[in-house]
Amino acid sequence: MAIDSNSYCAITDLERRVSDLLVGNVFTTGTRPTLAQAEQMIDDSAAEMIAVGDAPFPHASAVAANSAGAAVKVMNTFPSESWDPNSPEPTRNRISGFAAEYKSFIDKIEANKIKAARSTGVTGL
Repeated sequence: MAIDSNSYCAITDLERRVSDLLVGNVFTTGTRPTLAQAEQMIDDSAAEMIAVGDAPFPHASAVAANSAGAAVKVMNTFPSESWDPNSPEPTRNRISGFAAEYKSFIDKIEANKIKAARSTGVTGL
């Protein structure tokens, strides 16, 4: 599977956020989630962004929001038992940070505070 042309970030943008959780620091067919699943999470996050506002969005902000939204989805795929039971808060805080970054972008779209900075029809990647 490839990332949809309407998505804003690349798999490497997502890997930069969660690579420390992946064997070999990259998504592959053998990681959980797999490369295809991670790409779908990027597409899903981008679709949520587009659903609440008219694309295009300022590119750098959209890349950050898209990868943050996908990072939340990736981190939520890990079973809670995989985290250190003696230190659960850093992970919870990390997911919350990604979620807050993503929600802030969505809130700005809904409030019409983000204006398009690219030509119509230009894809994210």
